[in-house]
Amino acid sequence: MMVAWKGAHREPEILSENIEAEKVVLELRIVSTLFQFQGHFPSQPVLPGVAQLDWAVRYGMRFFKLSLPVKEVSQLKYRHFIIPDIDIILELNFRPHTKSIAFIYKSADKIFSSGTIGLKEV
Repeated sequence: MMVAWKGAHREPEILSENIEAEKVVLELRIVSTLFQFQGHFPSQPVLPGVAQLDWAVRYGMRFFKLSLPVKEVSQLKYRHFIIPDIDIILELNFRPHTKSIAFIYKSADKIFSSGTIGLKEV
């Protein structure tokens, strides 16, 4: 049974937001006290890919004011580990014609992960 860390955070700290109609750029601080680092891995914590995908969906829904369910995830690529105590950029691009959100986690010199979240029309 997994026990939540006392005082653990569920989402990264948002340092800055740049919001446009179909594009959002967030600067995120990935602190070592994030719940998602629990047990993943003890010798070198790594942010799980499922957490990265979860945040892309959550922030996409929040900032684009969407409530459509996720239909599929495509073009998902994990290129570099996201480790604790770094600042990264999450760029989200809403594509209304395909009802999808493209996301990319990056820094000045590398791409950590990217993908496309397809949304189901209801």
